[in-house]
Amino acid sequence: AEQLPAGRLRSEAVVADPDDGRFAFHGDTTWQGSTSAGPDGYVGAWQLLPVPPGRWQVGVVLSDSAGRRGNGTTVRGVPVADPDRPGLQLGDLILGREESGIAWRRFGEQVPLNPTGAWRREEAAVLTLEVVGAVSGDSYGVAIAVRRLDDPADRTRLRIEESLTAERDRFLVQRRVALQQLEPGDYLVEVTITPADGGAAVVRARALPVRDGVVSPES
Repeated sequence: AEQLPAGRLRSEAVVADPDDGRFAFHGDTTWQGSTSAGPDGYVGAWQLLPVPPGRWQVGVVLSDSAGRRGNGTTVRGVPVADPDRPGLQLGDLILGREESGIAWRRFGEQVPLNPTGAWRREEAAVLTLEVVGAVSGDSYGVAIAVRRLDDPADRTRLRIEESLTAERDRFLVQRRVALQQLEPGDYLVEVTITPADGGAAVVRARALPVRDGVVSPES
């Protein structure tokens, strides 16, 4: 990673419609860094962006205050559910690591994050998903499937199934998935929420890189 010095850091975030280029958000933020990340370390942070319902492309650049050194990333297809729209919806699937030390709170619950984008085999991935438009008192099936991306047979390497009862129309589903049985490699984790009354299922998926040893933003 590009080593950034201690001091003031600048982040620029752009949220746009991938089809027509319409901006939903564009802003700069200045951070006060207390220490340098070092050549093999990283500094993690999160930022809450005011974005309306839709499906967005999110770009973030972090640099020193002069803009001479830094790095950036783009995330495509980020869903933001519309609570005013009828029907079952899901927010974005968040995969976190408890060991990252970075989390935010949603509905009073801790949501672990993972700025490295990878997991060690001895760790667990914490899956968090916001369900919107549920019917209070109704039952929903939850299925979590993990497949290896380079497997031509597309075999499921890990599967968890359960059911839950909605206590409100908007809530979090959070599950801790141990990774010890997975060999190092690149996986896809897919979460499916299915109404027990036969309604249409809704699916979210996210890449899950599993590594041996230390993980870093380049993993």
